[in-house]
Amino acid sequence: MSRIASLAVVAFSAALALAGSAQASGIRERGREPAANGYQTLTDITSRNVACPDARREAFLIYQSVGPDSRGYSRCPRDCVVHLRQWTVTVRYHRWVWDGPDVGWLYYADVRSTASGGRVVRFQAYGE
Repeated sequence: MSRIASLAVVAFSAALALAGSAQASGIRERGREPAANGYQTLTDITSRNVACPDARREAFLIYQSVGPDSRGYSRCPRDCVVHLRQWTVTVRYHRWVWDGPDVGWLYYADVRSTASGGRVVRFQAYGE
């Protein structure tokens, strides 16, 4: 009986070790990128399960589709959800932020994009 009990303890310990090692991939900082409209900047680009160059490119392409056009008109209303290629894109909010008398009002948006395989790309966009 003690051999069976020992095997049970070993099997249980191994199961706990495997369960504890199943963690989500870490979030990685990916920097900043100029926006497609030419007058805004994508900042705080972060990703999970997406390589750095791919995350920056996806952020650029996603914001090209949901951000304001070259005349400043938003393509995505406040708190919208859009499906682009394999991505589900959520624009959490749009707002204008006062950045002082030298700069004036800046447009600000927080964007989260998810895709299959646990892929996530998040970023903020701001500009005139």
